[in-house]
Amino acid sequence: MNTTDATIPTTPDEGVLAEIDSALAADRSTQAPGLDPARVAANAKEEHVAHSLSKILRFIGAIVIIVASATFLLQRWEGADHIMRYYSFLGFTALLSLTGFMCGLKIHEDKGARTFLGIAAALIPINFCALGGLGYSRVLAHAGRDLHYNLITRWVAPTDEAALTATLLAFAVMALLSFISFSALLRSERGRLTGLFMLANSTLLIPSRDAGIMAMLAVVLFTALTQYDYFILRKAPGAQTREGSIVRAIIAMPFLAILTRALLVYLFNLSALFAAALFAMLALTLFTYLPAYLKSAAAKKVSQSFSLVPAMVAWGCFAAQFVEPIAVATAAQFSFYTLPIAALFTLMSLYCEQSLAPRLRKASALFAIASISLCLIAFPGAVAAFLCITVSLVLITYGYLIENSTILISGIAGFTFGIAYHLRYAMDLYSYCPWVCLAALGVSTVVASSLIERHYQKMLASLRGFHGKIKTWE
Repeated sequence: MNTTDATIPTTPDEGVLAEIDSALAADRSTQAPGLDPARVAANAKEEHVAHSLSKILRFIGAIVIIVASATFLLQRWEGADHIMRYYSFLGFTALLSLTGFMCGLKIHEDKGARTFLGIAAALIPINFCALGGLGYSRVLAHAGRDLHYNLITRWVAPTDEAALTATLLAFAVMALLSFISFSALLRSERGRLTGLFMLANSTLLIPSRDAGIMAMLAVVLFTALTQYDYFILRKAPGAQTREGSIVRAIIAMPFLAILTRALLVYLFNLSALFAAALFAMLALTLFTYLPAYLKSAAAKKVSQSFSLVPAMVAWGCFAAQFVEPIAVATAAQFSFYTLPIAALFTLMSLYCEQSLAPRLRKASALFAIASISLCLIAFPGAVAAFLCITVSLVLITYGYLIENSTILISGIAGFTFGIAYHLRYAMDLYSYCPWVCLAALGVSTVVASSLIERHYQKMLASLRGFHGKIKTWE
């Protein structure tokens, strides 16, 4: 029996049917104007142009509305008091939301609707800043003090009742506007977003302009917003879209408002504590939150490496709040500036990229030994020597436990330097009692020779084993 090909030949009927189907499809493509390839390409180009034009117009319109809002807010209102001025701005914010709502409901154009609602939500923190100004003016009035701001940023309420009524009414209106805006931008998180956003804006109502309080509020807001974004928001459906980016920008505005207020109040006189808070938030952003959105391990490593500088500056500013840099006169004060930075590097090595961790640990050990040695040189005494020996012993123990030769050797070097420093006391003692020193040296030498004679092989084997073990460490 002859073998045949594995493929089954096509029958004549099937070939004819295929040709007929092909001819009919070609005929339809040439006769139906809607399916003409050239026409389809032209339609696609027209749609692209229309889409680009509408996008540009939306962007320009948004900028114009923002400029109009700033003009509306900052213009001089000679004929109206500040309460009427605020109600007008609140009405303008509500009008933008209503326009966006009607744009989506009547025109059925969702992008324009989201543009209006997004701008309205972005104006809500500005409303709260004005409300905070009204409330603060009443606190100063009861304290018998006057506002020292310029006329543009000054908000003054005539009575306590007027300030309270404006705050309660505006809070209710803006809570509703926030819910509507977040429903249009990111529906799955609208409840949590509204609650967090209103809570963040409420910090702007606190009637205080103290730099320490504003620094604390900024840190609390930054921590709450970044934690929410890191653990919840970025995992929500739609959070990685353009609308998700807009939502992130909107909920960050109360934090930016706190910073702007502080800069306006303390532009040339920022406290060390507030500066520490700013640099700490920058370091935390570079070390923790920015790497969470970076895909490349190299980019994450670079971001975390850059976080070291603001982290050091943050601690320096915080320490300056308690001890002025020019007033450092003791070993304890010097160590208060330097040793926590080494501890901070060690802590950061536990949570950084795996390839960066060994370098951070080594940098921590070298920084600790260098700073404590410099402390011993600059502020010689028992305290500096004790700190040098103690830190060195900690490094020796830590280096042995994590099997890191650099840290271990750094600790040994520091310990040797600390012990060598005490030779000056031995020399002073020799000048007072030379025979006692010589006798102690002789006894120690004989004891050492006896130990070497008795345990020479065992000691040599231990040293060789330890040396071979160190070679396998980092």
